[in-house]
Parts: sequence; C-alpha cells; structure tokens
Amino acid sequence: MPSFKIDTSTAVTFIAVEPKPKLKNRQTGEIAIDMETGAQMMTVGLTIADDGEANLYTVSVPVTGIPKGLTLGMPVKVVGLKARDWENVSGGEKRFGIAFRAVALACVAIRERAPTDVAVWRGSDNGVVETADRIIVALDFDNRRAADEIVDRLGDECHFYKVGLELLTAAGPDLVRHLVSKGKDVFLDLKLFEIPNSVAGAVRAAGALGVSMVTVHGMGGRGIMAAAVAAARDFPELRVLALTVVTSMTDADLTDVGVAASTQAQVLRLAHLAQEVGCHGVIASPQEVASLRGLLGPGPEIVTPGVILPRESSGEHSRPGTPRVAVAAGASHIVVGRSVTRAADPVAAMRVIRADLAS
Repeated sequence: MPSFKIDTSTAVTFIAVEPKPKLKNRQTGEIAIDMETGAQMMTVGLTIADDGEANLYTVSVPVTGIPKGLTLGMPVKVVGLKARDWENVSGGEKRFGIAFRAVALACVAIRERAPTDVAVWRGSDNGVVETADRIIVALDFDNRRAADEIVDRLGDECHFYKVGLELLTAAGPDLVRHLVSKGKDVFLDLKLFEIPNSVAGAVRAAGALGVSMVTVHGMGGRGIMAAAVAAARDFPELRVLALTVVTSMTDADLTDVGVAASTQAQVLRLAHLAQEVGCHGVIASPQEVASLRGLLGPGPEIVTPGVILPRESSGEHSRPGTPRVAVAAGASHIVVGRSVTRAADPVAAMRVIRADLAS
C-alpha cells in the first residue's frame, strides 16, 4: 500500500466528496455517473491516519482529476493529516471532509514523485472546487495594449491565459514573462510543426519563459511529439499538449488535405499516438472529449477550444460546445475567447461561466 507523508500547507483544489446521493454507484474502484452533471466519477479507498487511528474512507472524485499513478480502487495511506485541522471543511461530515482533502493531497504527492503524472487539480485549499482554474481565456489580440487591458480588468477572476501566434508575434515574449510575473499560468499555443530539432528548441524556449502549457501539432508525427516531450523534461511544470484537429476543420477539410478518416477518427488516432510518445495531454473540440477520455483514461489533460456560451454564435469553430458540456464530458480545461474578451463586462461573463461549471 502506498504511503505518503503530506505537507498540509500544500495548496490543492478539492474535488467531490462521498457520499453523494446522486451517484449510481459507490463501490470502491468502480466508475459511477454523477446524475446531476453527467460526469464520470470514480471511488478511491483511503486509509487515513486520523490522530493516530487508521480509518478507511471512500471518496468519489472525477475521473479527469486522477493522475495515472493513482489507479481505480487503489488503497492510499495518507499520514500526517490531523482531523482537528479540517473541522470546517465543507462537503459533509468532518470525516468525509478529511478524506476529501486527503485524496487531493495524495494526487499532489504522486505528482511530486513522478512529474509526468500530472494532477489537474490545484489552487485553493478552502474546500471548494476552483472552477476558475479550469478556464483559460484566449488573448486573441493583435497588440499588447488590448491584452494588458483585459488581463487588468479580469484581475483575480482569471488565472490562466492562452497566448497564440498572433499576439506572440505582435507583442513578443516579454508579454509572456509579464503574465508569469503576475502569477498567471500561460498556455503558449504555438502548434509547433517543424523538424524535431527545431521543435525541441522552441519547447525549451517556452520552458525558459515559465509557461505552463505548449502545443505541438499531432500531424507532425511521432518524431516531432517525442522531441517536444524530451525537451520539456528540464521544466517539470511544463506540459506538452498535442493538437489533434483544429476546431475549424470538418471532414471535408480533412479530405482536401488527403486524410481519408473522419474528424472523430483522426482526433482519436492522433491522441493515441500522442499518448504513446508521452505527451501530457491533447487539444480537441468539445465534441470529441467524451471519446478521448474513454481512450486516454483519467491521467492526460484534455484542453478544449471552441467553447461558446449557450445561444452564442460558433464563429469559426465547426465543432463547438458549451463549457458545462465540455467539462462534464471530461475536459480538464476549457478555452474561452470572445465570450469574455469581447463582452461588455468581462468580469460578469467570467462569473457566468464559473457559475455554470459549478452548478
């Protein structure tokens, strides 16, 4: 049985607490469906050292929140965690609050032991799900001033930003350094598609900037993705994500470039290849998330652009979806753009999305 010495000051984000009446199934090690959100959940058995007494609890957590090192039904002994420290943990009885925190901390401990097993959850230790950490706001601007203005307006409402080719070309790497210096996570969406040596160099440069995510194009093949993964090893916090099929493409577009497979089939093929070479996750539209989570399992991250609010125009995205649908299907992060950045009140727009995800 694995045993983890936990530093209780570690900042993590909580997930969901057992018992929860609307779960079909609560048996340790089995997948259940949250009847309220439709999300896949799994139950993990925990042996917790509670003021010197070992007690077995079960906690249900989203499948997407468990790194590969923590398997279904795996008993985890968590030591150094005291019941009195968590008397005010929300989410049910005190003992389940303790178990709740313990499973999140166990994920963090596994991540520290094996950096490639990336735990999605992190952030606050206040006992509630930090939905803001799921939301990545795309800074799709052609100048730094506009980007700075939206970041300043959002303030603490947003922790994660996407910087793409347009803004990086216009504003340069200093913008990225500025965001990192403000404590923001940066998703550097480069869609790298070059010879392996050039891709590796770009990934190292991204790591040196302090970004959290960088993208490589899955269509580049095994060699390019493997080079990116190898280059990222010197930067434990950097995750390499493989772009599968851009959200503007359709089956007809794939045919035009000589790909006979459907969009769905091509996404799954490239995602499987990305997983084989060690990518930390993939980029895909909301419409492929459920299939991808079934294929890849609980560990890899799935980041979904093409996310729009209900009744909002899909714009250039051919395969869109709403935030709640994407997350319920298994997305670890969603990317929103104009829904927030072009809103009359960006802060209010962010709060609407967060409320939708938390409902």
